[in-house]
Amino acid sequence: MMLLTMGGAAFAQTAADKPASLETVVVTGQRAALQSAQKIKQNAEEIVDSVVAEEAGKLPDKSITEVLQRVVGVIIDRNKSRGDPEHFSVEGSGISVRGLSWGSSLLNGRESFSAGWPGRELSWGDVPPELMAGVDVYKNPSSEIIEGGVSGTVNLRTAMPFDFKGTKAYLSVGNNYTQRSGKHSPNVSGLYTTQWNTDIGRVGVLVDLSYNHSSFQNESIQLDAYYPRTNLIPGQTAWAPKSASFRNNTGDNERAGFYGALQWKKDGMDSSLTYFMSGARETGSEQGFYTGTENAYKSTIENATYDANNVLTSGTYKYLTGAGANTSALGGLGLQITRGWNQSKSQTNELAWNFKWAVNDRWLLQNDLQWVHAKNDSVGRNMQLGTFVPSMSIDVQGKSPVRIGFDQTSADHLADSKNYYWNLVMPGASKADADLYAWKVDARYRFEDHPILRDIRVGVRTTYRVARHYEATGNGWTSIAEPWSVRPNITPGVMPPDDGSWQSRGSFAYMNDPRYQGVPVETFNFGNFYGGKVGKMPNIVMPTIGAVRDYPNAYKTLYNDYRYQQCLDGYALYKVNKSPCKLSDYENKFQELVYNNDPSKTSTHSEQTNAVYATLRFGFDDLKFPIEGNVGVRAVLTSDVSHGYSVFQTEYSPTTPAHLPRFDLTEPLDVRNQFVKVLPSLNLKMNFTDRLQARLAMAQSMNRPGFNQLGEYIKLWQDYNTEKQTVSYRGENSGNVKLKPITANSYDLALEWYPRDGQSLTATAFHKDVKDVIMNVAYSRTYNSEAGNPQIFPITGPDNVAKAKVSGIEVAGMTYLDKLPFLDGVLPEWAKGIGVSANYTYINAKQTLYKQIYNPYCDAGKALTNGTLHLFGCDTNGLPFNDLPLPYMAKNAYNLVFMYDRGPLSARLAYNWHSRILQAIDANGTRGEDATSADPARAGAQDVGWGLPTWQEAFGQWDAGVNYKISDKLGVSLNVTNLNNVIVRQTQQQHIGTMGRAWFYPGRSYSMSARYEF
Repeated sequence: MMLLTMGGAAFAQTAADKPASLETVVVTGQRAALQSAQKIKQNAEEIVDSVVAEEAGKLPDKSITEVLQRVVGVIIDRNKSRGDPEHFSVEGSGISVRGLSWGSSLLNGRESFSAGWPGRELSWGDVPPELMAGVDVYKNPSSEIIEGGVSGTVNLRTAMPFDFKGTKAYLSVGNNYTQRSGKHSPNVSGLYTTQWNTDIGRVGVLVDLSYNHSSFQNESIQLDAYYPRTNLIPGQTAWAPKSASFRNNTGDNERAGFYGALQWKKDGMDSSLTYFMSGARETGSEQGFYTGTENAYKSTIENATYDANNVLTSGTYKYLTGAGANTSALGGLGLQITRGWNQSKSQTNELAWNFKWAVNDRWLLQNDLQWVHAKNDSVGRNMQLGTFVPSMSIDVQGKSPVRIGFDQTSADHLADSKNYYWNLVMPGASKADADLYAWKVDARYRFEDHPILRDIRVGVRTTYRVARHYEATGNGWTSIAEPWSVRPNITPGVMPPDDGSWQSRGSFAYMNDPRYQGVPVETFNFGNFYGGKVGKMPNIVMPTIGAVRDYPNAYKTLYNDYRYQQCLDGYALYKVNKSPCKLSDYENKFQELVYNNDPSKTSTHSEQTNAVYATLRFGFDDLKFPIEGNVGVRAVLTSDVSHGYSVFQTEYSPTTPAHLPRFDLTEPLDVRNQFVKVLPSLNLKMNFTDRLQARLAMAQSMNRPGFNQLGEYIKLWQDYNTEKQTVSYRGENSGNVKLKPITANSYDLALEWYPRDGQSLTATAFHKDVKDVIMNVAYSRTYNSEAGNPQIFPITGPDNVAKAKVSGIEVAGMTYLDKLPFLDGVLPEWAKGIGVSANYTYINAKQTLYKQIYNPYCDAGKALTNGTLHLFGCDTNGLPFNDLPLPYMAKNAYNLVFMYDRGPLSARLAYNWHSRILQAIDANGTRGEDATSADPARAGAQDVGWGLPTWQEAFGQWDAGVNYKISDKLGVSLNVTNLNNVIVRQTQQQHIGTMGRAWFYPGRSYSMSARYEF
């Protein structure tokens, strides 16, 4: 493992140039790698932290994100994707540098990215670490480095043929094992490089390949938001969660990579042609038990216990009536049982050519061409059953995972397929692709014999990028049950009476009727769920995975046949319609999802950039304490064009209430924007001795909005509340091409001490003034119905609404015991291999809105006046939250690594910890429109829009690795992730306190491999 706090590569090593000490990167053993990276740091003019491969193709962790989490100032978030806190990932999906997530990614100093949204950075989990020679984190980049990182810039470095002394080849094969899934899977990687001296010059070739297959099984248990209830404790307000849920996600991840390099050198000329490909494929399934209680205020809770603040700690939930709850006289809590299957594939390809020419001792010219093509493709299949379970118990004790229980009657109910009905289907398909064309020309002029000036570097870079996102055309989310057309029960277990209502049905498509048994289901056993830590989960009926994947056949049966049969059942019961159901209204109505070049399903964004830079290097060698550094400026012109649509999403059916206005909107959007940014930078280094130095860095940086935030595409919905028989309207604009880039003025002051080679103690203070932070806000637009009547739609979309100040410190140290002077001559030989590395980061940040919003009460639904809902969130008691921190920022974080390197044995025990981080506001599962109004003018109303801040609580994880050299050519290794078997706790912020929301249990994973060098 190689981790450093700050510093950077020598100025000759910009992001585009490898460090002068790269030859020392390819070494054996983590100790040699630590010393190599220390030299990179010590000789640098910029603030940069590095992780270096111990040997070719051997970074210390199994993913790039896990490698980066060891770097001081860097944390990773462990979501499948940002903005989706409901799905956990061991490897994580994104990084934050110094508390900010607005970074950029480079590959060998060139811009690189993954397709899709946001499309600015690489998907770190898709990049094979086996292809990397090192990773650099630039925290205050100079003008030479490509713009884009406000938090920092991560540069992935691959090896070149001439980085090696001659021919080198290795092959590594191994096995991965995941504890929770019990599955084994392979991994393999290999490299071959050689070079020749020929008449045309020195020629080298390198080929590097990797493949890694791993399985996962993540189990989670979840609580809904707590609601204020006045019907639980007489005369008092009590707080109780709406209900609880659980799920497991299982699947396989495959990650493959190829890297090839051809290099040539002769007479001061150096040319290289490289091709890089990284690809990933994830195939997974979800088995979930979700609560769908119709009204959070109407459940009864028996045997309830409360804490001193009247917050429920345990109780048995029941719900007596509900639409379609007519299979049991006991009534029941509405449940949704979902089974899903998904597959996503992504790939990033880069072809690059670089030519350098040292014209003479003074002039160096460089030309660089690059093409990046990235793509991704995802499909999802999901079927959902519904039922009404008689009762369910909830037990919340402190910070431990919630325990969900069922008595025998409820367990028997859940195990019987006759108690289930078909609720909905949710197939989906989307894909994206992007192309980047870049050309860069640089020149360096070296000053000879000048007492101060060393060299000046100037360059020009121009790029053109097109990003496209496609949604398949056809039926996506579709209700089979259509609950709005079902009359509510009056007496549990009895069909609703014929009361003259417009609603045409009395029940759902229950599988006690043979006509609704055509799509196969099975009883699913959750097995040793959560390792038995939360009790035994009941057997639950759900669609078979074969039925879920039987697309489109099974979906056609549900969409066409079952919906038609439901209409016939309703007509036979109530005869609300004047004529029997028409087969033509249902037959062959299902539309399979296809990509048919429908422009209304495509969002296209093009971007052109033109940049010029100049950097002057200088040094004052005659001072008592010599100073060296650089000063520069980068000017960038960005031009954006967005092509999108306004699209009405709600679909109508024969059972849609006739009085609802109808809309059919598809309107094109074409919007442009252009801006210029000038980004100065200054880096200084003062050498007190050859072992003690200080740094000062100041720079302005920018981060362009993601293409998901720029791409104009407005989706509109019309929502009908069956219980209240009310209609509401909403909209969502995924982008705003007029957004400004986020910018920051950054300042760093560092002190570094390197007592001996392989030994360091460093400290850095940093501050960032950030402007134009992007958040979602609300505005309104008016659209006409088919009848020509205007309707106002409140729409949420991104805008530049805030600024922030971020300050902090980074402290790091590293040593082996035999480097400590007071232990000279004392240590036994075996103890000289013991080492320790540690770092700590503290961050303090404050975010301020440009336009302060004061709204003492949250308003109904998604009303435009409910501005705090989109910025800070609203609680279920109708009160807003204020002053939340920046997302994904940990106030405290540290790493602690114990190392051993002696003879053929190399080992490490690493601990990574960070404090709680804000993951999302108003995310799926923590939002609704049924909060209780706190406004005295609307006291008691239960129609307020709410959304809770979601947090990942502090946690630490131990990982371990052991490497043993059997011979000079053969070595074996064993790595264990999550050694302490940690459970990750997620919370939801409410005014009654920090309440548990979800607990994730990923379990341990193991990897064993053997490596042979030829």
